[in-house]
Amino acid sequence: MCLTPRPVATGDGALEEGPTTDARWNVMQQTPAGWEAAELVPPSPTSRNCIASLLHGDRPEFFLYACILGHQLRPAAGTHGTDRVLLCGPGRFCDDREARRILLRAGWTHLLRIDPIEAPHLDKSKGKRHALVFTKLRVLELPYSKALLLDLDILPRADVDMSALFRVEAPAAKYHCGHFEGDMPPHGELYTPAMLEPYAWCPNAGVMRLDPLPQLEQRRAQLQSMLADIFSRSGATYLPEQYYLADRLSGWRHIDELWNMEVWPQHMDPGRTHPLLEARLETLMWDAEIGDGTVEKVLQSTHVWHFSGVHDTNPWKFLDCSGPADTFRLASLVFKARDPSGIVATAIVEWRTALDSAMARLDSGLLKAAVQELAGLAVKSRRWPCDACGELRCTVRALHDLPSEGVFCSEPWSELQWACSDCIVAKLHAGEGEECACASRRGVKRRKRRRFCPRPPPATPERRQLPHPIGVDSPRGDGLPMDLLP
Repeated sequence: MCLTPRPVATGDGALEEGPTTDARWNVMQQTPAGWEAAELVPPSPTSRNCIASLLHGDRPEFFLYACILGHQLRPAAGTHGTDRVLLCGPGRFCDDREARRILLRAGWTHLLRIDPIEAPHLDKSKGKRHALVFTKLRVLELPYSKALLLDLDILPRADVDMSALFRVEAPAAKYHCGHFEGDMPPHGELYTPAMLEPYAWCPNAGVMRLDPLPQLEQRRAQLQSMLADIFSRSGATYLPEQYYLADRLSGWRHIDELWNMEVWPQHMDPGRTHPLLEARLETLMWDAEIGDGTVEKVLQSTHVWHFSGVHDTNPWKFLDCSGPADTFRLASLVFKARDPSGIVATAIVEWRTALDSAMARLDSGLLKAAVQELAGLAVKSRRWPCDACGELRCTVRALHDLPSEGVFCSEPWSELQWACSDCIVAKLHAGEGEECACASRRGVKRRKRRRFCPRPPPATPERRQLPHPIGVDSPRGDGLPMDLLP
């Protein structure tokens, strides 16, 4: 079913360059639960280009992400700007009228209900968390000349104009390959042959430029061809839609990482402790040292943060703090050894600042309820105590590979059965440049790994409880959970 809505006043986007399209939406034929038939037909496009994202499912953090992203994408006061289209799949929030009202108030100009595209056979993740990622391809059905597709978990920094990316020809995205060690092409330039031929590569779909076809019939035919191709394929990967797009589309151009800066710490737990020098080398995630300008460039020049990680890099896992200042203090503590440059803490506190700004403007009970729900989950995620620092963390793991129980090691590993990622990284980097003392002792035995290794006792409910309601000052004036107070 396709409908051409009644004409509306053309906004500032009418001045954008590029060919016009037929302005016809691809509308669902049946009205899903929670929607009315009139809601399925968005207003006519008011710009030739659009910024789009996808929301589906029941998880409250993605509703928060959608509200924050819409809030950050709002144009300057008194202007319409580029259309901002939220593709709405089935789920707890998209199918709730009040939630849709909040999303429109947050900054989205059009909500389009769509059918999901399911391809679990191409998703290699254990929990099939990427089974619906091909739903992103619905952006190619939108009636716009140019589309900028964004993941919900990105944060445009203050005063960043995302429409600048429409000057980059499509298809375009940040190049992703774990094995390529050469230089990236300039922003907006084609991927070089050296980046493509010998490697398994893909575009990073967090920030991606695509151009829909001008006529609805063409757009439908293109997507149907893609769906037939997808359903006939085999070979699961952890990034299925990205590898598919790399194979399906040609002429990819590079979007500079400043427009898609993934929020990862400088060092990561390598999953082992010995041999120490090898484990230490494996902690390095990206080559950034204070003094060479890289860290300063990231902090000063990044346009977009992308929270693409898991565990404690998720910004909502700091929602039990009372505000941005408390968030920065806790994030700096949690990532003290892994991210000494403070990039992760900076990104997380900017996300929290944007959330507080959106909540103050929207004044929504549903949004506040989602924040409170996530704050409770954040506390529960930090339920296991670390033997090294004694704090509750969500990255605590058993240490199985200590030679001779760690008694001959340079660092006091023998006292540790369970440790958080930050303490593991800190110990691996103690005595920089030296091998562990246990390496000089031949024949030492490694700690026997139990098949069912018991976890440490979880924190008591008293230690896990929220120190104070979100947005209310801490009774002790610091805003930190009680177990993190000095």
